[in-house]
Amino acid sequence: MNIYLKTYKLFLLLILSIMAVMSPPIADAAAASEVKSKTGILREQQTIVIDGIAEQWRLEWMTMPIPNCNPESEGWSSCPCAGFSFGEQGDLVLVRIRPGKKDEHLQLTPYFMNGDTTGQSLPILRRWDPIESDFDQRYSFGFPIMVRLRPLAQVMNLTDYDNDGRATEFFVQLESVPCGKRSGIVVGISRDNPHLHAFTSTKNNKEPLSLYDYEWEALSRSKGRAVRVIDWACGDHGSDGETELEVKATKGKIYIKSRSYQCTESGDRGRLIKKEPESL
Repeated sequence: MNIYLKTYKLFLLLILSIMAVMSPPIADAAAASEVKSKTGILREQQTIVIDGIAEQWRLEWMTMPIPNCNPESEGWSSCPCAGFSFGEQGDLVLVRIRPGKKDEHLQLTPYFMNGDTTGQSLPILRRWDPIESDFDQRYSFGFPIMVRLRPLAQVMNLTDYDNDGRATEFFVQLESVPCGKRSGIVVGISRDNPHLHAFTSTKNNKEPLSLYDYEWEALSRSKGRAVRVIDWACGDHGSDGETELEVKATKGKIYIKSRSYQCTESGDRGRLIKKEPESL
């Protein structure tokens, strides 16, 4: 009886594996009939109503994505894969489609390359969300197949980060910083700039603002008030200094000010050694 049961399980997992491999890279059932678009391969699509007009936002791969931090790898649960676990990697674009308007395209790949022109730092998006039991189940039979049968992770989690009254932007993780910190930018549109763009700060409006995910969340909750967050703590990876950011977002403007502190021998925050003069 046990032999028949094992054979049945093997057969079932084989069928599930074939189904997982053959599943198209789509964000929802409604998009199943339009996997290949004029631009690329659809990863996620959302309909967003802005000023009473429904428009489509699409994340599309310009090249066939390859696995990264995949469930078969030993490192998917390690610090470098934080936020990227069970992900895929390729050339990526954000497309905005509006009735009666020309489509907008925001190339996301250059933000990931950080000056690297070899093409090695291509965007990574999480494809399937990890769950709490994965760490205990990672060596179990059929674990990668079970991961691949999950719904696709949502990437465009629209939030009002700049507090302009509209949730028309979302966080894109660019890298995982030791250990497990998720650093990235926010892209979308704002009232001041109604076209797709990466958000900047008043401190530097020429370069995209890169913050940890929890710092972006603090911005979204600031509601016009200055909020302090620890950017890098005393003792973190042997650091003998601590950096604190004061952040504020109001009416579409993002303000950032930093303070640096010396750490004491006991590892606590010590005296202030540097403070940016900008007032929030």
